[in-house]
Amino acid sequence: MQLPVEVLEIAEGIKTMRIRGAGRIARAAVQALKTVVEKSQAKTPEELVKELDYAAKYLLHTRPTAVSLPNGIRFVMYRVKTAFKNGANLEDLKITAIDVANSFIKNSEKAIKKIGEIGARRIVSGDIILTHCNSSAAISVILTAFK
Repeated sequence: MQLPVEVLEIAEGIKTMRIRGAGRIARAAVQALKTVVEKSQAKTPEELVKELDYAAKYLLHTRPTAVSLPNGIRFVMYRVKTAFKNGANLEDLKITAIDVANSFIKNSEKAIKKIGEIGARRIVSGDIILTHCNSSAAISVILTAFK
């Protein structure tokens, strides 16, 4: 099964750590699943689910230790498979997958913003902040506090 070039590029970015941070990795993987749907040539709902399953497994193997990666993929795949089991036709299944992916990405971005707002209230002028790794949540707190 051939994955779209954009999906392979996202997978490579996750694997080589060009895409870093749990949230960014999860959003990128979910965007990749959305791209699979948008580029799909599937003729049946079964074919689309097979394409998504293949892409999901491929993406999961890019960074086995990334916690949010499987969470994002499961979020989308659970809803797609539920729609499939409930008899969704191909077009409805595509709409479901795209809507769920968009929802995950939007909610993930909103969560980072909200964490920044809440965390910023804990920082006072003169505090010294030490961060570790690529935490967009931690950076959001610092940037919000700075504003």
